[in-house]
Amino acid sequence: MMFDPAELEIVRLRGDPRADEVIADLFASRSLEAVNGLLMRLVATDDVPPEDLPPSVRAYFDDTASAARAGLDPADQRAAERLFAAFGPEILLGLGAYSLPMCYAVGRAAPVLLETARLVHGTRRRVFETTQFVVDCFGPGGLGPTGRGFRSAQKVRLMHAAVRRLLLSDPLRPWDMGLGVPINQMDLAYTLHTFDGLVLDGLGKLGIEVAPEAADAWHACWFALGRVLGMDDDLLCRRRDDADAFGAHLGALLCTPSAAGRELTAALIEMFQAMIPGDAFDGLTPAIMRHYLSPDVVQMLAIPESQRMGRLWRLAVGAGQPALDRQGDGGRLGTLLRRFNQAFIDALVLMERGPRRLPFGVPGELADGWRGEGPGG
Repeated sequence: MMFDPAELEIVRLRGDPRADEVIADLFASRSLEAVNGLLMRLVATDDVPPEDLPPSVRAYFDDTASAARAGLDPADQRAAERLFAAFGPEILLGLGAYSLPMCYAVGRAAPVLLETARLVHGTRRRVFETTQFVVDCFGPGGLGPTGRGFRSAQKVRLMHAAVRRLLLSDPLRPWDMGLGVPINQMDLAYTLHTFDGLVLDGLGKLGIEVAPEAADAWHACWFALGRVLGMDDDLLCRRRDDADAFGAHLGALLCTPSAAGRELTAALIEMFQAMIPGDAFDGLTPAIMRHYLSPDVVQMLAIPESQRMGRLWRLAVGAGQPALDRQGDGGRLGTLLRRFNQAFIDALVLMERGPRRLPFGVPGELADGWRGEGPGG
């Protein structure tokens, strides 16, 4: 699946009709304050939505997850959960230091992300919500019938539609359609790649070998999640190899320098640095990002260099030697890597999520395993 520039422009004008219709219905029958209140209630409820939802919203929740859930092999779900149980801290680090910056490198999507960050209280909230979403999906039973994963994806999709409407209808700041529709199908497809193929690539960059069957299972789960998140079927690849090739193709087409991308990246670095106590490790966050990212992307995002921290990080991950094995066990370097990543998760636990949200939560079974206190350690 490849796009020429003209085809790319067409896809950038495609939104998500199913979710957009729900938001349009809400705005047609309620005031802006009432719609905001309803959306905040949905976001504030980490479990199933309230029973007193409007009919259009209830129908949306009832029908958008059924096809994807039916199409996901329970064996793939369990295999992806085992991968996350073994390498969850490393996966979450890669999401923050690899996947998010690669999204910021998409020049025409970065302004949307910047505006969204302003709407939802900044970089800190974005990192928190992204991390919690992945934990919801790949914790024990997360994509099962009673898990939180698909429900969380449905809420993300609805919030995307709300942001899309707000940006397109703001009379004081008319949206530049040269950027495409906000959160369009092309941006969704590339973002899915950063959570799917780039996460696996990020594990490899840490010297972690992932079994092919586990990688296939991880992709199968994101294929199902892509449908729930509102992606068109013609942008989803069932085979992992095809998805990786498509993601690389999109990256080559979409990644361009932008002031918004640099601003988002600087805010992300500042946030991560603030999570590391003291000043002894100043420069470590950009060193980690430079380890994951290509020189071209490093330059696009203006990621600063710290030679001392760069050497320290290269020592921590080893010189091409596996830091952790396929079960998440490792020697001295692997233990250092795990401790660093666990500190990142501990900082998230302490992070303010806002007065209406539950605190960051990792299932006890996962947390014990990552700390070496259970079967996953």
